[in-house]
Amino acid sequence: AAYSAAWWYSRAVVRWCKAHAPKVCFRIALPCFMVIVYMLYSVEQFQRITSGEEQDAGMWLLNYLIDLCLASCFLYTLAMCPNNILSYSGLVFMGRYSLGSYLIHNYLFGPSGFMSPANPRAFVQVPEVVTAIGAAEALPGASFGLPQLGVLIGYGLA
Repeated sequence: AAYSAAWWYSRAVVRWCKAHAPKVCFRIALPCFMVIVYMLYSVEQFQRITSGEEQDAGMWLLNYLIDLCLASCFLYTLAMCPNNILSYSGLVFMGRYSLGSYLIHNYLFGPSGFMSPANPRAFVQVPEVVTAIGAAEALPGASFGLPQLGVLIGYGLA
């Protein structure tokens, strides 16, 4: 939810916040945002630790609202940035390519992807990283972690 809100509505929301929201110095807005993130993340983790059971609809809704609140706070913090910081920060570059890589990953390795081990009709069934590391534990040098490191490097390069 937070990713979707930040991706699809960020330009309009940041412009609206710059025009209508109270002006706060960026040096104050950024630490305040970090405190809010820490507090909301701590509440969410405390709920998961203490509940110990499956989430019901109320808990799911609360976690969803926490994500939306974090996205809103992030966009408000971005609106407080000076204009030249955002153009040189690299956020646009990263956002443009992270969404594409996310979609390609789901298309390739999703449950019905054409490289997924879960799809019996897949073109090529590439095992998941965890499965490949488990298979590499039988190779020589596994006690030192060399084959496992090779698997991680190979998946990263592919």
